[in-house]
Amino acid sequence: MKAISKAALFLSIAIASPFSAAACSITDVKSCNTCSQLDATIDYENPSAGDYFRGARWNGLYAAYLRNCPLIGAKLIKKGANPVSGGLFGSMIMTVSQKWPHNDKKINEMWASLLLTADATLDKNIKEADRKDTKEIVAEVGSFKPDYFDLYILFED
Repeated sequence: MKAISKAALFLSIAIASPFSAAACSITDVKSCNTCSQLDATIDYENPSAGDYFRGARWNGLYAAYLRNCPLIGAKLIKKGANPVSGGLFGSMIMTVSQKWPHNDKKINEMWASLLLTADATLDKNIKEADRKDTKEIVAEVGSFKPDYFDLYILFED
């Protein structure tokens, strides 16, 4: 009986803990695990909204890419999302030219195509306020080597 009580106490503490898994929300799109969760959470009125976390710009477009939800990505772009903003160092171009997380070039090719149809280029500003483009970020990072170089160069002007 005591073992069950201790287990119940542990579970109640773990569930209430701030370190437990976060719920999918507009302020935490990285916790969305499915396309339907993501679609219900994204603020389509502010399609480029997002925050930096651990070297990536977490916005709707990046979350849609990670979960491979191309219809959500297209919807965000149609609503005005910047097609180059999001992901690794804030650049979707850098992101789709890497193997992680899909390790499937066909998925990355499809996403690169989506970004290209929205006029994504290496010279396009990622955020209007900071006036940085992917070329500037790659120069700052210095050691960036795209896994899919053939996809990366598609974004040259």
